[in-house]
Amino acid sequence: MAQMSRAAAMLGFVLALATGAAAESAGAVVAAMRGGVVGKGQVPSATVLADDDKHNDDKETTAPPPEEDEGPATTTPPSPEPESAQSILHHIAKEVKTQLDSNEHQWIPAGLAFVIGVVMLIEGDEVFRWLLVGAAFLLCCVLAESEISTVWQVGRHDAITRIVGIEAGLVGGYIALQGIDGVVVAVGAVFGAALGMGLQQQLSALNPDFKDNKGLVVAFYSLFIIAGTYLFKRKKHVRIIAAASALGGSLLVSSAISWAVTASALKFQWTASALPDATPKAGTWLDFVVFLVSRDGHDVGIFAGSKYNPSIMDHTWRTDRIVGVAFAVILFIVGFKVQINKLKSKVVEAREQDSLTEALLASA
Repeated sequence: MAQMSRAAAMLGFVLALATGAAAESAGAVVAAMRGGVVGKGQVPSATVLADDDKHNDDKETTAPPPEEDEGPATTTPPSPEPESAQSILHHIAKEVKTQLDSNEHQWIPAGLAFVIGVVMLIEGDEVFRWLLVGAAFLLCCVLAESEISTVWQVGRHDAITRIVGIEAGLVGGYIALQGIDGVVVAVGAVFGAALGMGLQQQLSALNPDFKDNKGLVVAFYSLFIIAGTYLFKRKKHVRIIAAASALGGSLLVSSAISWAVTASALKFQWTASALPDATPKAGTWLDFVVFLVSRDGHDVGIFAGSKYNPSIMDHTWRTDRIVGVAFAVILFIVGFKVQINKLKSKVVEAREQDSLTEALLASA
């Protein structure tokens, strides 16, 4: 490419010289004709031509220098636009959903769901605490990345942004872990505010003037926030946490097992002899979760689209869903009972500890 550029420049230089010489010669002839040296039908004399040549030789003929090869043009890439915390959270949620919707390596989310589900069935209170720590980590990480992106004009995927975000997240998570009781109380206040918001919307639909009464709205929200704070402070929420944790754990375990059984049936074809009319249909682990909780989910599982799905009153009852939900209900009952027994044991231990402390103080 560089040789072609130099050849083009030299060719332009030669053409410029030839064009300039021709133009000057033509100008000399025209000037001589206007001065009466050459008449109509005559040719210029040798003296005139000699004078013109001498005049032309005295002039400096200049031509533009050949262009230098400057190489390929370089452009400075534009600096990335700063990202807000909301935008970063949106990107994170999108990346997680993309991974869950991918058909590759589905054993990873299914395996994680099974392990987390088992822990949720047994240790609901601990799971709740670590969820709060994880939320504090994510919040601090996202806010730090947003600030770095704005101040230094760097993207979210830049190494320095990730390092600062992780450091801030670790600090925030550690602080939340050390002051977990205060974080739990704060969650109680948020829970009360959310409950108050839901009831306000219902009351506003019945009485549109309710939302315009600012004093009443403030008192309404204050009541629910104070109630939520008190309940979480007095640990009245532990039974609700146990029930919610057992419910979530049962759903995770049941969906993970359903996915694993279907995947094994497709891989090893063990249903060919035991259930010859079964038509196993695979899907992502998330498809199995939606299938268990919603009638509109994709029909997945061992009996998907087969004759093993009974039809009652013009409605098809999908056997995979019946089995999965029944198994989840059994897991919920067992998990909730286990957690309630643990809570009772903790209460008994706390009372014994308080009695021992009082006895030691009395003897002292």
